Amino acid sequence: MDILPYLPKEQQELILNGPALAPPANTTSNFDNRPNKDGLAHGAFAVCLFFATFSFFVRIYARAVRTKRLRIEDACTIVAYGCYIGFIYCAYRLMAEYGYFIHQWDLRVRDLIEISYILHVGGVLYSITLPMLKSAILLEWSRIFVPLGTRNAFWWICVALICIQLLLMVGSVVSLCLTCIPYQKIWNITLPGKCIDKSKIEITTAAIHLASDLVILSLPQRVIWNLQMSVKQRLGVSVIFSLGVLACVSAAFRLAVTVQYSTADDLIYAVSSVILWALAEMTCGFIVVGMPTAPKALYETGLATRIREGFKSWTGKSSSAKSSTNLSTFSSYTPKSPNPSSLYQKLDENGMPLRGLKHSPSTESTEHLREYKQRPNAAIVRTTQVSTTEDYDYNGEVGSEQFQRQHPWRAKK
Repeated sequence: MDILPYLPKEQQELILNGPALAPPANTTSNFDNRPNKDGLAHGAFAVCLFFATFSFFVRIYARAVRTKRLRIEDACTIVAYGCYIGFIYCAYRLMAEYGYFIHQWDLRVRDLIEISYILHVGGVLYSITLPMLKSAILLEWSRIFVPLGTRNAFWWICVALICIQLLLMVGSVVSLCLTCIPYQKIWNITLPGKCIDKSKIEITTAAIHLASDLVILSLPQRVIWNLQMSVKQRLGVSVIFSLGVLACVSAAFRLAVTVQYSTADDLIYAVSSVILWALAEMTCGFIVVGMPTAPKALYETGLATRIREGFKSWTGKSSSAKSSTNLSTFSSYTPKSPNPSSLYQKLDENGMPLRGLKHSPSTESTEHLREYKQRPNAAIVRTTQVSTTEDYDYNGEVGSEQFQRQHPWRAKK
């Protein structure tokens, strides 16, 4: 292919319309109806996209809605999710145009131009997504496990790993974009220019990601097991922060298939495994970022109760248990009818509704509640302002006057 740009136009067209790889003996190229495994790829994409999206929005809900504050790690997660969606688009575009696990001899040479472009864009997005996710994880863990203002070994390791990830991101993106000069020759084989073997870059990047995943997995365990908690509680926390083992497994397979891809003759067939394991690796990163906040978010939104009740109904069990209410709003509160003879109304832990109260002549309050024809279910209808003052008798004047009143026969000093 190196001499293709220098051939006459007629010969270029002849080569571009031919098979991208010589087929094996007794095999004929099938350009129109290529055998593939698109069903496997589509299922993997759907599962990964669901878990990544669920984890991402659970985290954003926990931050933006519950705490109403976004930090640097949340910005990193948002950037990572945007790049992840771009990677998903590239993956689906490759499937729609050509397919997965197809043999290279079932493709024309000209098809390699678009495939190389899709793979290049996807590789750049992958090189941004993973470092952003790992930086977000490390930033959050440095807040969780390190006391404010402390610079211990855990904190310095997090800082070092973040620096490594950011340098790796910049280096990977720049290296992938400079594998060929001019830049367009990375995917356009008809252009003259020079290229280097990018397989070494891909293998090195995959190896560094695997090593960093192992360090991140083991980093919080020592802190967790030194907490003043029961063994059961420490085990539960340890399991939550051990979800990174999924990322380690995916990174290990990603490294293995990348090595195989670098030495394969049928590159298009081999790259399918690389794409799937890269997608799994990024998805595991989102799970590590978002899942620790999932239980509380699901409980607060009432989704966990609805899922549990739906499962009970599906399995034929009684679902007459009381449904969970949303702790963060008053909209789900149903007030109990107060006893007319009582001046008090029992309130539960879900809120303090201020409706249905009437002024009683027997109370000492001089504030009267307004009557509304259409009062909203959740509204503040009355506020009370309390002011307090404190006086100090620094010179003893009050004490002297009081003493004089109680002892008038004593002469005033």
